[in-house]
Amino acid sequence: METPVTSPGWDSKDHHQAYGRDNSTEASLKPHFGIWSSLSVGLNTLNLFGGISFIITTAFSAGGIPAVFYGYLGASVGAICITVIFIECASLYPTAGGSYHFASFLTPFPHRRWVSYTVGWFNYIGWVLTFAACCAISSSLIFGIVNLLDGSFDVFIRWRLFLGYIACATAAWAINTFAIQWTPFCALIGGWAGTFGFVTYTIALLAVSPKQSVEFVFQDIVNETGYPSNSMAVLIGLFSATTVWQCLDAPTHIAEEIAEPTKVVPRVLILNVSIQWFIGAIWILTIGFCMVNPDLVIHTRTGVPILELVRQATGSQAAAVAFGFIQLTVYFASTVACATTTSRQGLAFARDGGFPYYGDRYLFSPQGFNAILGAECAFLLLSFGKSPLAHHLIHEMGNTQGRWALGSKSYAIAMVASVYSVFVAVIVMIPQQHPLTASNMNYTVLICAIFSVIILAGWFLKGRRQFVPPSLELIAGVEVSGAAPDIGLTRSQREEIGGKKE
Repeated sequence: METPVTSPGWDSKDHHQAYGRDNSTEASLKPHFGIWSSLSVGLNTLNLFGGISFIITTAFSAGGIPAVFYGYLGASVGAICITVIFIECASLYPTAGGSYHFASFLTPFPHRRWVSYTVGWFNYIGWVLTFAACCAISSSLIFGIVNLLDGSFDVFIRWRLFLGYIACATAAWAINTFAIQWTPFCALIGGWAGTFGFVTYTIALLAVSPKQSVEFVFQDIVNETGYPSNSMAVLIGLFSATTVWQCLDAPTHIAEEIAEPTKVVPRVLILNVSIQWFIGAIWILTIGFCMVNPDLVIHTRTGVPILELVRQATGSQAAAVAFGFIQLTVYFASTVACATTTSRQGLAFARDGGFPYYGDRYLFSPQGFNAILGAECAFLLLSFGKSPLAHHLIHEMGNTQGRWALGSKSYAIAMVASVYSVFVAVIVMIPQQHPLTASNMNYTVLICAIFSVIILAGWFLKGRRQFVPPSLELIAGVEVSGAAPDIGLTRSQREEIGGKKE
């Protein structure tokens, strides 16, 4: 098959020409992310330092610190396998669609449209919910800091939390809309703040805090879930260990704004996961050993347990306030980075014709927040899992050449990644308390069901007529290898963009 000639540079005009669409009204994406700002986007979105700080309290009554630590080590294997698959795909397919485009390129042609549509929506919804969670946590941090300074301030008034949520979301939107050139700088600030906070407070907590026993951190299983089995409590405790490993694909979504993305994005993915794994393991152990009074931490008047933990461990109100400001800086940078990532994935999905007009809401309650996290994790991990599954099923992928090619190891890695994705999607839907009531129900199932119905309706009402999945012989001037057979649209579209298939 003859292929169209493209320039080494890649922008959205090249993308639309390859898709056979009119690009006269589309703006190009200009490269403005370097390797360090791209890495900072990855650090801010994955953000294990902040994520573990907020999610680990879920496991205090379900498995305890041992469930989180050992679960974290196990979950990291699955997350690393997913990342390794992304690294190989990113070296071949540098587009803003990320995992959604990877799945599309690897899926056999007869199934490409509905698979691409579903995975695209799963990935986009997952990122929207990630953005919502970051805004909510930022809002909670603001009022938690206020409570540290004024103990009479009530942090549980929902309209205040909602106003804080709106303020954070609006600020992130404004930066990504009117000051897009500042997004790399915001990413760098968040990356440095997170690194500084992790190093400083790990040393401080371990130096001055009273210490828990080794058994508390590595051995003692806690079961206050109401389930009779400790195994069930540990399984529920894996919620904390697995949900922190979710925003793995962020650097792939800014590939069209990076010079030489086939070289830079794989390196960023490797560095991101390596750095975050180290930070996560050390921070879990630090929290475990420095937990002075778990009951007071869980029921803190600040509404932010990690602030209470730092205050107890250091014995200093000022240290807790400073920690709160560091976390707020990191989480606001995460909010901006999530907005950047979500908008780029949305751009890719919209130009493929798969983007109707829907929205989502956030509930300020423990059950609502856990449901948001659970649905976010389920949608992202299911979208991540499709690429490794297709990778495993398509023989050509194992024969790709290049620096990042996995070769014969690709099948085992892809299968581990796929199984892990499904396992986590199931874990986050398990009710965390027993017996089940309306107040402790895990609403992740409900959120996933509602969005699934919306996606299904969107496909039959609009998507099956207008959605055209990505199908490129050339991306960023590099010939695609390892794609599924019959990579293309209709025969006429393939002929239009480059010639007949022999």
